[in-house]
Amino acid sequence: TRVAASAQLGGCSPAAEPGFSPCEVERYLITVRARRIHAFGRKLAWCSGAVVSNNSNGGFEEGEPVTICLQVAETQGMGEDARAFERELAQKSGGADRNVLHVELLCERREAGPTNLGAAKVLHAVGYKGALAVEVVDSDDEPDDPEEHQADKEQRHLAFAKWLLEVFGAQLLCAGRGIIDVAAGKGHLTEALRSQCTQPLPCTLVEPVLRGGKDDYASMGQDSVWLAEEFDAERFPQDHAKLLAGCSTLVGLHPDQATEAIVDVALRFRKPFAVVPCCVYPRLFPGRRLGTGQGVTTYRGFQRYLRAKDSRIRIARLPFAGRNKVLYVADY
Repeated sequence: TRVAASAQLGGCSPAAEPGFSPCEVERYLITVRARRIHAFGRKLAWCSGAVVSNNSNGGFEEGEPVTICLQVAETQGMGEDARAFERELAQKSGGADRNVLHVELLCERREAGPTNLGAAKVLHAVGYKGALAVEVVDSDDEPDDPEEHQADKEQRHLAFAKWLLEVFGAQLLCAGRGIIDVAAGKGHLTEALRSQCTQPLPCTLVEPVLRGGKDDYASMGQDSVWLAEEFDAERFPQDHAKLLAGCSTLVGLHPDQATEAIVDVALRFRKPFAVVPCCVYPRLFPGRRLGTGQGVTTYRGFQRYLRAKDSRIRIARLPFAGRNKVLYVADY
């Protein structure tokens, strides 16, 4: 819903702040993962966090930071006292370490241009719909524990393989010289793909240190080529330009240090790709920066950093625990 409106409203009026300018008001029904909720007296509260879901058309993406103004005078369902509202939401969270609070709000965006609140978009809540404490299944900002999900590895490979076939299709994956499976380990993703694919699937598996015996690699078949080397954005394309030109897709399931290189090489060669990031390695890559100038230190920040490379990069969630976000481009 869009209506023309002035941006001056009580305690949240941006008119007094330099850098604010009125804009066409847009209304969104969003769910926010609340990082902080703080009342300022009885009439005003602020909620800061990240968008979990957007039930409106467009406007916000999952993980996007927002700061929301709530006023007793205009936020329906909030009650008559902002301090009581803050206490109520604190009780709903339950205080458990693994609980996060999801707050559903009907919001308007009334400002255009930069704000004094950093990268977060400023919204004004006109309706409070409810809040729910949610147990964290896969934390976007906590280290992923490889041992915790050791038993799920087979499930991960199969889930990713099914997703690749559903989104990219067998005809694309099997075209030309087939897929390049980066950080392939023992080849379980390729095996899972072939178990689900009804067509012959050529594969090049890149793994710096081959982890199995000769029989393990021989069992992958004649359509498989193993390259025992690092995958990077500079030397690998120089040494394997024909392979990259002829392949169908680049894929990587938790490829660690090679994650960014997969994205960079795929974009350079205009190849479809799908990568499931895992570890961020901020000390190994200290030069990475978000659009705000901040360093890339968290899983969510790493996703934002990679997606900023090209507007065509999309994101999806795979059905397994742990680091389960896949970034991909299916078509140029």
